[in-house]
This record gives sequence, C-alpha cells and structure tokens, in this order.
Amino acid sequence: MVFFCFVFVVFLLTQQNLSFYWFFFFILFLFIYLNSCEFFFFQLNLNIKKKINMRPLPLEKESFLEGLWKKNKEKVNKQQEGKGKEQMELTFQGGQFAINLLSHYAKEERRPYMFPFVNLFVEDSHKDMKLDIIKRTLQSAIMTTYGFEEQLLEPLAKANINLVVVNDAGKDAKHTVILKNHQEYSNWTLILPEKQNSGQYAGAFHPKIWILKFPHFLRILIGSPNLHIGDWTMWSQAFWVQDFPKAAPVFQLDQKSQEFKDMVIQFMGQILPKEHNCERLLQINFEDYDFSGVKIRLVQSMPGRISQDDLKLYGLGRLSDIISQQLKANNLKPIDKMVITYQTTSIGMIDEKYLQYLKQAFRGETLHEIQNEDKNKKIDKMFVKKNKKDEKKQVEKDEKKQVEKDEQEETTVQLKLVYPSFKYIVNQTQGGPEWANPLFMKQEHYEKSKVIRESLHKFEGNDNYLWNAGLIPHLKTIIVTGPDMVIDDSSIIYFGSHNFSYSAWGRVEKNATQLSISNTELGILLPPELGSKKDKEDIVLNRLPFKFPPTKRITMDQRNL
Repeated sequence: MVFFCFVFVVFLLTQQNLSFYWFFFFILFLFIYLNSCEFFFFQLNLNIKKKINMRPLPLEKESFLEGLWKKNKEKVNKQQEGKGKEQMELTFQGGQFAINLLSHYAKEERRPYMFPFVNLFVEDSHKDMKLDIIKRTLQSAIMTTYGFEEQLLEPLAKANINLVVVNDAGKDAKHTVILKNHQEYSNWTLILPEKQNSGQYAGAFHPKIWILKFPHFLRILIGSPNLHIGDWTMWSQAFWVQDFPKAAPVFQLDQKSQEFKDMVIQFMGQILPKEHNCERLLQINFEDYDFSGVKIRLVQSMPGRISQDDLKLYGLGRLSDIISQQLKANNLKPIDKMVITYQTTSIGMIDEKYLQYLKQAFRGETLHEIQNEDKNKKIDKMFVKKNKKDEKKQVEKDEKKQVEKDEQEETTVQLKLVYPSFKYIVNQTQGGPEWANPLFMKQEHYEKSKVIRESLHKFEGNDNYLWNAGLIPHLKTIIVTGPDMVIDDSSIIYFGSHNFSYSAWGRVEKNATQLSISNTELGILLPPELGSKKDKEDIVLNRLPFKFPPTKRITMDQRNL
C-alpha cells in the first residue's frame, strides 16, 4: 500500500498541468490514512494480548462478568458506607453536657466540653474559629431567651440566616406580638408570647432552647444561657446539646427518644402561635430526622393551675413521674436520707413543707401519694377524737410519737443551697458587683425562711480547672445524693432554666391535688439508671464549674442579697 502511494506521488510530480491544490489535498489524505492504519494495528495487537492473558474459569466458578458485577457492587457499597459514616460524624452525636467558654478562661487550655457562643453555629464546633477553615452552613435558627442583645445576634442576621428569637415580653403581655424585619433585617423575626396573667402576677417566659437547622442535621440545645453578651463571656452556663441527622425516620424509636421528640414538638407548639409553628419557621419536617439515641429526660413547666392527669407533665409532678418510672424500670430503691444540692441564681420563698414535697418528688412519690398521706393523717386524728376521749394519756402518747416521727422524716432530707457570698462577688470575681445582676434573693425571704438561712453554702470554683476561680454562676443545677454525697447510679442530676422558686416548679395547692405554676421553664434530667454512674461522675466532678460537695456555710454577714 505504501509502495502504491509512492508511485502515485511520483506520477503526479511529473505532470506539468496538475494543480498545486490537488497535490496538497492528496498529501493530507495520505497522512490521515496512514495514521488510521497504525491505530488499527495497535488495537488488533492489544486484543490479541488480552486473549492470550485471559484464562477460562472452571464451570463451577462464577463467570468473568459476574465477578466484575460483584466487585462493582462491593465498591458502591463501600462508597455508600463511607458517605453514611461521614454524615454521622457529628459534633454532638448522642448528646453532650457542656459549659460556655468564659472570656477569662485560657484559650490554650480549653477543654473539649467548653464552647464559645459562635462555635455552636458551625458544623464542627470543636474547631478554632480564627485558625481553621470553617464550613458555615447554618440555614435557620429558633432561639428562646429571657432577654437578648442585638449586638450578639446581629452577625447571624448579616449571614442571611433565617433567625427567630422568642423572648420574654414583660409583665403586661396580654397578646402575642410578632415583629418581622427586626432591626431592618428581612430574615430576623422577634416573637413575644402572651402571658396568662399580667402585672405582679405575671410569670417569666424563662426557657432556653435552640433549634438550629443545618443541611444534614438539626442541633438542639437546652440549658441555662440567655442571649446577652454577659451570658457567654462573664456568667457561667450549663447546657445539653445533641445533633440529629437528616435520615429516613426510624420505624420504632426507643421510649426516651420518642418521648423527647414528642415533647420538643409539643413544647414549641405551646409557646409559638399556630400560624408561626416551629416547622414552618425552620422550613423543616421533624419526621425527616433521626431522633434515636437520646439519653436524657425533659422537664417542663407551663403557666397555669395543673391538676389530675396533667400533674405528671409539669414541674414537681413531672420530676416525680420520671423518677418513679426509672426506679421501677431499673429495680432501684429511692434515696433515703437524701441530700439535695441546688446551685441556683434566684431563690424564692421556700419553707419546710415545700422542701418535703421536693423530697417526695425526688423519691418518685407522686403528688397524689402525698395527698393520700395528708388525708389519712386527718382521718386518724378525727377517729382518735371521737373514739378515745377517755384515753387522754394514750392520745398524748400517740401524738408525741407522731411528732417524733414527723421530725424524723424531716431530717431525712437535707438541702444545700450553693450561692455566691457578697465577699466572693466583691473580692474574687472577674466582673465584680456590676456583673452580679443575675443573682437575686430578697432580704425578706432570707429572714423569714429558716430553710434558706440554714442551707446556704458558699459557691466555690471547681479545683479541677484553675480558671474556674472567680466566675459568676448563672447555673441552675440540682444534684441529689445520699448522705455520703457519693455519685452513683441512683443519683439524680438536673440542669436547665428552673430556679429554686414556687414560680418555676409550682406551688402545691388543694391538699397536693393541684400545682400553680407561673413561669415557662425547660430543663434536662438525668434520673436514676443502672450504668449511669460514670457519666454522672464526669459531669459533677469534672465538667461542672463549681465545687462539689459544698462544705462552707454562708453566715449572716456574708450573704449576697
């Protein structure tokens, strides 16, 4: 073929009348043709080599195509598993107890459970916002608070995040107020919920819950922090936070996870108007998220007079119902001679009778059971008066025994209120008295309540972290133990928004058949449970920023009013 082309070219060159353009096109054609032939022979040689290298498989084994199909399927499965693992690598998978990173904490000594405000709005909250490359994917957020500062939240609005803040509206909020375009940001909405009562009888809208929507998961935070700058720089806070991945809903959630999901939906439904429900504001469907793996229980308080079956849903009634369930499910006994350690910001008027109701709740004895005891005592006294008039001595002995029994029962609960003294605030804190405004206790309550006077203990920083010294607490934490103050499976831990007051937990009325609650509150409970000792010890002894157990009492001249 090449020889033929050569002869033809010579023939063309010898012709004088041949156009130059015809000659040029012939040479171009020849070049393309030769290259095509070379590619053909290369492919032919490659196929021959493949046939030589391939060995026929025995009949009992899979065919070559089946092997390729299986290998490809395994590769696809591994890729899908990898994607699943990548999606499940969440900062707060399974839930975590955390505290805020105060401004005086040494940044280089930051512990894994300490978080600045801004870190909670990015997917990987452990990263250094100044040094690392941060993936900013937050799409929308609902945050409830008792007061806020625009300066703290404005960066979220500027980032074009759909932001909804639900705030306390003051004492005269007779109707829900919805303010769109807050601070002239089209993506910022402020909601002020209505209150059942107004004036001096109006309770506080006091819960602190965040629901943050990211592309692949929801982040839910519940605890003590409001949305002031001081809440994240000067005042120590405690909160629980968990990430819930976007996935096909689990067919059947475990009891704790299902209850948590239902209560979050129900609680948000109660505090938000129907036309501005949580799913619509966040542009989500709760059914699109996997709520499995919840290990805590929610405790809520809602304003109103609560009775009958609703007693188990709110305040003290909710506490007792959860603990009763857990004691039975884990075959544990209630704590005898219990010690209730309560680190609180605000202290209301508390008497000995209310302390006994608190003890009953932490023993899992519902308010109905307390009511029956009260009625039985009255019936016994009536029976004695009618039928034992002539047996005065026996009556006196019985009454004396009853008094001794009551006094003995009263000594089975000891209260330790952990509270900063005046000297501590003035001499040891970073901010001093001008930053102590979250602390509230009336002198009248202190003087009238023997329980308060005898139970006040000094707030001291936890020694396990040097920088805990000098902080101002905004914690609302309860630790229930036996008299040895040892943390075990039966211990109970609460943290959230509830201060130590009737308004938060509910005033017991009508022979313990009714609770009167003023505030809206929300918190986290770690109840008695087998195998829970390790996690509880870690929270109380390592993570909480105050010293446990408290040992020093506050005297009259040291109290902080």
